[in-house]
Amino acid sequence: MRTIDQNDELPPLVVDRRRHGRTKVLFRGLAVGRYGTQTWDCLIKDISKTGAKLLLPEGQCIPEHFTFTSRRDKIARKASVQWVRAPYFGIQF
Repeated sequence: MRTIDQNDELPPLVVDRRRHGRTKVLFRGLAVGRYGTQTWDCLIKDISKTGAKLLLPEGQCIPEHFTFTSRRDKIARKASVQWVRAPYFGIQF
């Protein structure tokens, strides 16, 4: 049995696979469905150059592919859902 010396490095408990780190924010966002016929208000909990974590009202969900706009920077980006842990949605731009 091997004991851990105080100088030994322990592996991280969770490995972050994101290419770009996310910044914690609390901005309003808007998800727009195909052809602009449906919209969903959301809160942006954290954001990076390539994605974001969104919080939607309970019971709501967004389509797999949509257009995403942060109301702060007013830039529209094509986005897709990468993971769901309702009411949170991880998206990639």
